[in-house]
Amino acid sequence: MKLWEAKCDSELDRLAQRVAKLEEKLFGAMERIATLEAEDVHLRDEMGHKENGQKFWTWCFRAELYTLFRIDKSRGSQVLVEGLGEEFNGVLGCDSFSAYRKYIRECDC
Repeated sequence: MKLWEAKCDSELDRLAQRVAKLEEKLFGAMERIATLEAEDVHLRDEMGHKENGQKFWTWCFRAELYTLFRIDKSRGSQVLVEGLGEEFNGVLGCDSFSAYRKYIRECDC
């Protein structure tokens, strides 16, 4: 019985180490996402698709060092506000879709 317990403890330790490493990576990713508003240049686009018969939009936020994808039911400018903030001071590369025009009109850019 002790051999089995030792093996379980060993497996739990390895699992805990793997979870800790994943938490580190996730925390780093969350820090990068939090700095999205501070980026100088963003290239943005969105693309529609269906999942289980429901319409979704995959938004792409492209910054200098990374790309962030967000899947949302909305194609509206609120997704931009939530991603870039209400006071974006950088360059926004986008097409002339109405959500982008509204965002540019209403944000403190």
